[in-house]
Amino acid sequence: MMIMLSGLLFTILFFLALFARSPIFAALITALLYTLYLFLANEKLSVHNAQEFENRFWTVFALMFSTALFFARDSPMALGLWR
Repeated sequence: MMIMLSGLLFTILFFLALFARSPIFAALITALLYTLYLFLANEKLSVHNAQEFENRFWTVFALMFSTALFFARDSPMALGLWR
């Protein structure tokens, strides 16, 4: 129980530090993680009926993640003007 509590505390502190350091990037990553949670938690939806739909989801997820990683102004791996 104590290990779970310390893990939860670490996760909360990590996200608070990430939001303090780079709020745009943190908000995008948090939204992507929430979308991933919804996708994995609801396996009875029609999205999971065909492999093609799952491939579309993962393709869009990877595209949005790479966009957030490389093009968000405060991202640690930003490209272009914000480097």
